[in-house]
Amino acid sequence: ILSGGGITFNGDTAASNALDDYEEGTWTAQVSVGGSNVTTTNTDSTYVKIGRQVFLHGNIAFSVGTGTGDVNITGLPYSPAFSGYFRGIMANDFFDESGELYTIVSTTGPKILPRVGPTGQNDGSRTLNGNDIKDNISARIYIGLIYQV
Repeated sequence: ILSGGGITFNGDTAASNALDDYEEGTWTAQVSVGGSNVTTTNTDSTYVKIGRQVFLHGNIAFSVGTGTGDVNITGLPYSPAFSGYFRGIMANDFFDESGELYTIVSTTGPKILPRVGPTGQNDGSRTLNGNDIKDNISARIYIGLIYQV
């Protein structure tokens, strides 16, 4: 343990190599569909921050009748450091969709864009839409992301 704070390993004494930031917490997703906020329930939405890396888990239940338009998720515990997009993983219950599911974190916002379709670049994939949520069923998405702050 360095006198100025942080833990080093294997005899390293350089302050720049010290692990000096660790945090665990919960986050609350704010979800909009077509630009309008929708009611969701967040359960077990957690994160761990180690240094500059954030490991994010989200478990978000949508209410029935969420409307039309693209699904956007904001409320990340930390803003990503890089401009552009990061890919993550996503699974779901009770969405009408075809193709692979994944998430993209856009640093504009910042926000999570749940995506449906092939995962190649310029592949015709699309952002999950409120129309993908089946009627009379509460849909849920599960998100896993790692990003740098």
